[in-house]
Amino acid sequence: LIGLLLAWSAYLCGSLCRCAGWELRVEEPLFMQHLGRPLNEVDVAIERLVAECVVVGKELKVRGLLSDDELEEMSTAVIIGLPAVALFRSLLAEGSYFGTAGPPIFDDPHTTDPKLREFAAVLGGARVRLRTLRLHQNEAAALTEWLLGRERLPEREAKERGGEISAVVSALTGVALDVSRLEAFKRHSRQMFVELLSRCDSEGGGGE
Repeated sequence: LIGLLLAWSAYLCGSLCRCAGWELRVEEPLFMQHLGRPLNEVDVAIERLVAECVVVGKELKVRGLLSDDELEEMSTAVIIGLPAVALFRSLLAEGSYFGTAGPPIFDDPHTTDPKLREFAAVLGGARVRLRTLRLHQNEAAALTEWLLGRERLPEREAKERGGEISAVVSALTGVALDVSRLEAFKRHSRQMFVELLSRCDSEGGGGE
């Protein structure tokens, strides 16, 4: 309320000065500059993905699938693998390998951004494959490690359903790779590293 009153006073003062023949430049308050402007769809989606990466990263750290060194070095397992695992979790049903289903990330049906629509189409195909596959716990675990650049599928699973699972991995990795090239991800991912390392440090300190 005070801000609106100040803004109105500045506008009124500027109008009176112009009536008197004076030129007075009054800057529009910053909060009013953003008022009414649509949010950047890409930024919103990437913020959602990064938040999920922090949740998944913490779980992977506890499981020993993500190390402090990888976080500090910003390795491929973190830059591409972690978003890929976060996307994988968002496609799984409740009560699956991760225990709870992740929130939708690129599923907004009203998005107008062509890149987000492309991501949604690719992930939609991966979701259909996953529903058909109905992954067992060991398969989901192996797929997670595969996304992180570690071991591939056990020989038995590779022979029986390797083609379908490989297609899911390719889809998730492809989207994660494209995401890693976005300026929005480069901006928001800095905070992801800060949060993951601080959580890792606090958890490690608490166990001593």
